[in-house]
Amino acid sequence: MVEDEPFVLNVTVESLRELGYVVVHAGDGKMALDILGADLSFDLLFTDVVMPNMNGRRIAEVALKRMPDLKILYTTGCTRNAVMHSGVLDPGVAFFANPFTLDAQARKVRAVLDGEGQGRT
Repeated sequence: MVEDEPFVLNVTVESLRELGYVVVHAGDGKMALDILGADLSFDLLFTDVVMPNMNGRRIAEVALKRMPDLKILYTTGCTRNAVMHSGVLDPGVAFFANPFTLDAQARKVRAVLDGEGQGRT
């Protein structure tokens, strides 16, 4: 999980853990890439799209070079249309608008892990 807002990061990490997932988290792109570069295996990168210094799309691009089978789920407090029309994300990527409920988060994360609605960058 990559999120630059500490409150959102903490709530999301805790809810993912409550759902039974093992979660490693980062507060910015550099930290995320350091973690992704370690000798660890990941199934999903759940990242905020809009962050200072390095956005979620750039994190995903680098991560996919290291782990081509990594599933990506983007999130942001902005609307999907705002993110798509600004050119930050391409149509068809897995996107989840924030705020979200625990049930909605559970369904979306499971769907992406199962390969549904999975775009790459």
